[in-house]
Amino acid sequence: MNLVAQPALERSLSAEHPNGQMGAWQILWPALLGLLSFWVLLAAIAQPGSMPGVSMGATVLAASMGWIVSLWVSVQQRIISSQLAILGLFIFLLRVAIGLAHYLLWFDSSYFDTFNPTFQFILDYEALSYAAGKVSDFWNTYGFSWLPQDFLDPKNSLLYPYFAFLFFIGGNEHFLNFGPFNALHNCLVALIASRFAFRLKGRAIAQIVFVITLMQPFGIITTVQWRDSVGQFFLVAGGILCILAPTNLRGGPSLLLGAFSMMTLRNVYFVNAIITFGAKLISGRKVNVVALASSLAVGGALLLATMYFARSILVYDLDSGNFSFNRGPFRLLYDMVRSLSGPFPWTQMLDPSIVGREYLPQELLQATFHLAATYLLWKSWRAGSLDLSDSTTLSTLAFFGSIMGAGLISYGHVTYVTVSTVLILPFIADMSIQRFYRVYATILLGLIAAGATWSALGLSSAVLAG
Repeated sequence: MNLVAQPALERSLSAEHPNGQMGAWQILWPALLGLLSFWVLLAAIAQPGSMPGVSMGATVLAASMGWIVSLWVSVQQRIISSQLAILGLFIFLLRVAIGLAHYLLWFDSSYFDTFNPTFQFILDYEALSYAAGKVSDFWNTYGFSWLPQDFLDPKNSLLYPYFAFLFFIGGNEHFLNFGPFNALHNCLVALIASRFAFRLKGRAIAQIVFVITLMQPFGIITTVQWRDSVGQFFLVAGGILCILAPTNLRGGPSLLLGAFSMMTLRNVYFVNAIITFGAKLISGRKVNVVALASSLAVGGALLLATMYFARSILVYDLDSGNFSFNRGPFRLLYDMVRSLSGPFPWTQMLDPSIVGREYLPQELLQATFHLAATYLLWKSWRAGSLDLSDSTTLSTLAFFGSIMGAGLISYGHVTYVTVSTVLILPFIADMSIQRFYRVYATILLGLIAAGATWSALGLSSAVLAG
């Protein structure tokens, strides 16, 4: 199959109408089945106390089988083709290889020669393996139970125990096993996005969305010690639950679980769940008393449940100087540009004194992905192709826009701004792989030229000083 969508292919597949009756759980269950398969197989084949190479092999095998299970379901349902499933497996293995090569080349080529390798870099990149090891050690000492009392951090603690399962089940603390783990969740995001697109637009668009999302640069360096690749999966899954939840009491469980899933990445995403639900509510032409009362009841239950599970909603110190909006207008503007363009200027990557420059290339590539998708969405809106009266359309755009907006004014991090971008792909009119990557290449070349010019003129110091 030609992976570049041709007009003839799109016409032949357009007869397969969107499955508008596909609910959130029908979209998500193959991905959840794949994760369950991964954990069961890993528990069966992992060898506690093994060398890093052995444990890596077990993790890659288990993750590959979990991914194959998820793909097989979507092939059987004729959402993606068998050729695209093969591509999906190849991209998964390529992501794993890129992550391993990056670590071995940039950090420690002797990783697989050491029984208990350690990672020493900067705190942001050490925190994940440290926290996962702490939880795993606690479970090994006291049995599988709750968490250490001094561990809970309401902002981001929920994903750490999930990562700790890799150490606990695998019987080791080999942190590069996060590579295939991250890659699996990256790929499952592509599957969810394609199934969401199938519900909205049919098989042709679903396959295009699958390929584009599969190749998104988000977390392409899979061995990066962060929560965001796994967190993107939980955010997107939670977003689907909120977007497709009925606006009555029957939708309560989906909204509650969706908000909680989104909060596993960052606690503040509770607010985005409320915004998504509010957009869905107002999208209808009529809002009767029963619908309004049901919505208020669900919203109240969502608030109480969140406060119970996360202890508080606003755990962030909004007066902190860490936030861009507290650092002056010039810094805010610079951070907003940086969160949209990536590490601006990109020439920072060439400076050995820049801490963390090893991970900057994926930031630039992901920022370009976001700009390309957003530009094409804007073009669709200008062409009148977006039906903002449709509840799914409006709530998806509210979900995407609220997360992007929060990221723009907070820290200037690309991941904060772009983590939800994949869900807008089905709403782009005249979507094709060729068109997307023509826009992508144009924007990337523009960013490279702008960064080089900026650096040559020495503008960074003057802006940051202002």
